[in-house]
Amino acid sequence: FSPVNGDIFIRTELTNENQVKIFVIDKGIVMSEEIIQSIFNKQPILQEGTNGEVGTGIGLPTVIDYLELLKTELKIESKIGKGTTFEILFL
Repeated sequence: FSPVNGDIFIRTELTNENQVKIFVIDKGIVMSEEIIQSIFNKQPILQEGTNGEVGTGIGLPTVIDYLELLKTELKIESKIGKGTTFEILFL
């Protein structure tokens, strides 16, 4: 849900406890707290993308299922003017 030719950044970080963090930073459509919670509850609220596209709602809940199998933590932060950051911490 990023604009055409928009930027998506991926970076990694090693914590002091030798844990790996992966950040995916998207400058696209911002998600409200309600939408973020609906994703974690696996009852996603669908919203229209930057070009009018509509998702199925299964993408992020499926990713969360895989991340749980890998024993990771996921944080989602979304702010107007800054976009959305997905932080994955490998425990």
